[in-house]
Amino acid sequence: MIVKFQRFASPPCTIARSGSNIGYYRFRGNDFLADMNGRFYSKLDGGGNCMLPMFFWSFVIGGFICVIGQLLLDVAKLTPGHTLSLLVVIGAILDGFGLYEPLIDFAGAGVTIPITSFGNSLVHGALQEAEKHGIIGVLTGMFEVTSSGISAAIIFAFIGALLFKSKG
Repeated sequence: MIVKFQRFASPPCTIARSGSNIGYYRFRGNDFLADMNGRFYSKLDGGGNCMLPMFFWSFVIGGFICVIGQLLLDVAKLTPGHTLSLLVVIGAILDGFGLYEPLIDFAGAGVTIPITSFGNSLVHGALQEAEKHGIIGVLTGMFEVTSSGISAAIIFAFIGALLFKSKG
């Protein structure tokens, strides 16, 4: 009997491993196949699909973060800059206490897409490099992890300034 598998870029769920990274995995009664590059495959016959709960919780948690931001703007009457800064600091504090990684494991893109993940990246990089290089690692680690995002923001802002006229 030939069984077809559908490819996932990353594990669709937390999978209890049995042995090496290559081979078959079982999660909630559904079979998964993993190749040597860490790519996971799920059966095409409908088995193994646990993506819907992941999408749901990603939507709920990401939406909750956005609601917090909107309430800060509308109810607390904070400026967009203050709201942005506060959300980054909240993400940094959550990562400092070790609460952001479990949230990423649970909600996926729902917490990695909003601006709170930038604060997580800053603190996460700083803590990793601090373990290796001490106080200098704190300064270099922050920018090592976030440099591509910062560079992209600067480049796209420059291109936008060249292409469009300001209204003020």
